[in-house]
Amino acid sequence: MIKQQFETATCATDRLSAFAAYLNSSAPDKIEVLRAFEAESKKNLVAWEAFLSVIGSNSSVDAVELVREMERSDAFRIEQTNDQRALYGSFARNRKKSLQTEEGRALFSEILRKLAPVNEYSTVNMLNAFANIDQMESKYHIPLVKILADLLGELDAQKYPSVYNRIRKLLLGAPNAVKAYNMAHGEIPGL
Repeated sequence: MIKQQFETATCATDRLSAFAAYLNSSAPDKIEVLRAFEAESKKNLVAWEAFLSVIGSNSSVDAVELVREMERSDAFRIEQTNDQRALYGSFARNRKKSLQTEEGRALFSEILRKLAPVNEYSTVNMLNAFANIDQMESKYHIPLVKILADLLGELDAQKYPSVYNRIRKLLLGAPNAVKAYNMAHGEIPGL
């Protein structure tokens, strides 16, 4: 029924909603449907952005791999703000995948490293997903602080001041998580 809605929808919203539902399913042909929709979507910038947003926000078991797959697409351009915002921004806001899974955290960390030199504004917006770490379950405190602490240690504060200072602010705003991290890994340089 979802696939039929996707194939016969007369408006973009209905089609994208059906695509999102199909992507979140265990349908055996979902990758083929994805490939066909990708080929169609990359012909139009608005459609491409909407397509990437669905990929970044999907909740399927292979969500992280689908984001990685779209990064490798010949149509994806990291230097284009709309591509960043659509794929990476929607993934960042997809906290159940980007922050609460080990593979999602690894990907999110990679994204932040790649994106900081390209677009500080987009990177800072994506870092907002780390707001309120202290309110999350304690099992996430150390791995999330580690991502931020590692980035803080790697980034040049002079080259990327907005990103660097946003990370500092996020860490300072999560005293309980930082305390847990410090007990396990030692003090965070730069704080």
